[in-house]
Amino acid sequence: MYTPVKLAFADSDAAIMEVELPEDNDAGPPSPKRPARKFRMTIKFVRTVSIGALEDFIKGRVPPNQEDGPLDAITALQIIVRHFPSMLQNVVSAGRGFYWRGFATDPKELNIRGGAEAWSGIKMSVKPGTRCMLLNADLGTTTFMKSGAHGLLLDIVADILNRRDRNELRTPLREDDCRKLERALKNFRVEVRARPDQKRRHRISKVTTTPANRTYFEWDNGGQPERIDVARYYDIQYGLRLAFSHLPCLVVGAKNTYIPVEICHMLPNQRIIRKLNEIQTAEMIRVSQKKPQDRLNRITDGLNEMIGPSDRHGESRINDHLGAFGIELATKPMDVDARVLDPPVLFFSPNSEQPEHRPSNGAWNLRSRQVAATVVLENWSVVSLAARENRRVIEDFIKVLVRTGENSGLKIVNGFPIIRPETPDLDAKNVHGILQKACYDAMGPGRSHKPQLILIVLPDTGKRLYGEIKRVAETVIGVTTQCVQISHVKAKKVPYCANLCLKINAKLGGINTYLGKLGNGPQLPFINEVPTIVFGADITHPPAFDDTKPSIASIVASMDETCCKYRAAVRVQRPRPGEPARQDIIQDVAGMVTELLQAFKDTTGHAPKRILFYRDGVSDGQFANVRDVEVAEILLACYRLHKNYSPKITYVAVQKRHSARFFPIHREDADRSGNVQAGTVVDRGVVHPVHFDFYLNSHAGLQGTSRPSHYYVLEDQNGFTSDSLQELTYRLCYIYARATRSVSVVPPVYYADLMCQRARLFFEGWDDSESSLSGGSDASAFDKSFRNVHKELEGRGFEYT
Repeated sequence: MYTPVKLAFADSDAAIMEVELPEDNDAGPPSPKRPARKFRMTIKFVRTVSIGALEDFIKGRVPPNQEDGPLDAITALQIIVRHFPSMLQNVVSAGRGFYWRGFATDPKELNIRGGAEAWSGIKMSVKPGTRCMLLNADLGTTTFMKSGAHGLLLDIVADILNRRDRNELRTPLREDDCRKLERALKNFRVEVRARPDQKRRHRISKVTTTPANRTYFEWDNGGQPERIDVARYYDIQYGLRLAFSHLPCLVVGAKNTYIPVEICHMLPNQRIIRKLNEIQTAEMIRVSQKKPQDRLNRITDGLNEMIGPSDRHGESRINDHLGAFGIELATKPMDVDARVLDPPVLFFSPNSEQPEHRPSNGAWNLRSRQVAATVVLENWSVVSLAARENRRVIEDFIKVLVRTGENSGLKIVNGFPIIRPETPDLDAKNVHGILQKACYDAMGPGRSHKPQLILIVLPDTGKRLYGEIKRVAETVIGVTTQCVQISHVKAKKVPYCANLCLKINAKLGGINTYLGKLGNGPQLPFINEVPTIVFGADITHPPAFDDTKPSIASIVASMDETCCKYRAAVRVQRPRPGEPARQDIIQDVAGMVTELLQAFKDTTGHAPKRILFYRDGVSDGQFANVRDVEVAEILLACYRLHKNYSPKITYVAVQKRHSARFFPIHREDADRSGNVQAGTVVDRGVVHPVHFDFYLNSHAGLQGTSRPSHYYVLEDQNGFTSDSLQELTYRLCYIYARATRSVSVVPPVYYADLMCQRARLFFEGWDDSESSLSGGSDASAFDKSFRNVHKELEGRGFEYT
């Protein structure tokens, strides 16, 4: 508790009082059976928070060992600013955001199907800037379960099962539908109304696979035990004849009580934390995307609701709560100085009509240009799992793909690969057999070595099938695959085929483009002057409430001076005793870095003299801890390579999931989407008053409002200047292998994230929509089912394409 003045207590610096709160599980008034809960509360003066220390900090006057600032003052301001919106009616606090159903500009935006709604709101946090404290506010969108007027659970069940309304629930459900309901409803709270005067609240733990009229339990009927079904029990006990007795029951409470679905209402304001399905994810993207000016207007509207409107002078917001603490909040966004970095010159094949090109607006194409280096594609085959499609459709697509590849500089010797039609089947043995036959098609019977590539045509809804193909190909057989959806095959669009050729070339070990030397020297001087390795690291965690699946950590590293070829190392990670479940620290940094340093030495003939380490997935509060542990691990890896080996290390945290947004003041400073231009860098005003950090918007906007990446230097033994690190980072964003655009985050971090996502497929039976392995299992089964990359694919480009 924070107060603007010291509270005056009668006798001392503390006050003791008793309060009563109603029973949370009972919507009615207290009763002898359910009395109000009594609590004894003590309010005691602790200390006065010094704002003077905070003023010194933001002005750069920092005592030794206090570079993180006076955390007590920053925390106090955070709580004070966020307290007022947290007290508003119908506003729900979730993370750093405040959401309310009525903030949607169009009611149609709310429904994202599957019983879920998309609520908009404002994410806000207080942070120190240069010479001032900042309120970082942004538009946020998150998902809530439907409730209120639409809270009858029957209607939500119909929505989850893709039925138009409850009238389409007149037949018993299949077992897989019941399991789908359990995944969607587990841990949500419902209000049970068995009688008009009785309302009880429960948390759902399970959903039965049997209907209410065939779900039995032992009932103590006046001292006479009786086995009875749920539908009959409610008829006898409550006089309720269930209209949907063929539907399953909810299982609630420690005693596993059965409750019919039709007497339940979903309680309001319950956030959905589980992973959304593909349809819901697409709807969320559509709802949350706002053009820059629209987004800025919505943020202003939200702050008017959350904090208060402008005063009559238009200089600060009217809020008595903040005014009592002497806090004033500006009404307009802060203007900051920014620079736009020049794009690099991209190098292509010397056989191209235009072998060098400086992109504009962060994008380019392959017209008049060919990939910089390629590998001859000779041994490959095609598998079609889109069983109903005519063979001619696939043959026509292959012709366009081959022609596009040849125009792009790929050397495709065999332009007429064998096409094998197959029926899709998720059975692992079947997938293995299909891929094995495809190998024979490419190489011929009796040939022991593997083909260079298998192209696989998938039905449009092939997510699980895709995962099983990648698992078997990359961990069991050891063959490179490229999957395409049948919709793209039918379309035969040249731009799609051109992008596909980039991915194939990278997978085969080619280079699409690189940053060569110009007349005034190398474009990547830090990397080209002496042997230098660039790392990217990330860790991903399983969905909330899923304690079965492990976290996955990946580190990738460049293998040459162009920074176009990478290798990856991956680890399955579980918390050690006493550690939190979602641990930000990567446990085996030393092991993975040792592996990659050795690979660099084997590839180039020498160990790197410099290390540049980009680390994704670290929150602000974990910076110091992650740096101390992981830099020490990197040093240990160097020692393992040789006891006298000590390259200089620069360790940079990269944040993508933050709420900072930049809006161009003048239209001429914007790109075609209305966003800030590619190459916009901000390193003043809104950055840390002491530390070395900057925001870099390295990509051109496509949809919505661009999000810059935040780079935070935690260790720098190489003596980077702001300009040199910003320029190096920006230039690297132009040599991402899978695109003809500069990307939003430095490529090694991008590759590490992709490797984490790919490694999830390396568990046999993994399904992100499930809470366990298919068929049911425990945490140890995941670790046992994991298989790492096949030896024959190590060092190939499969990891990041």
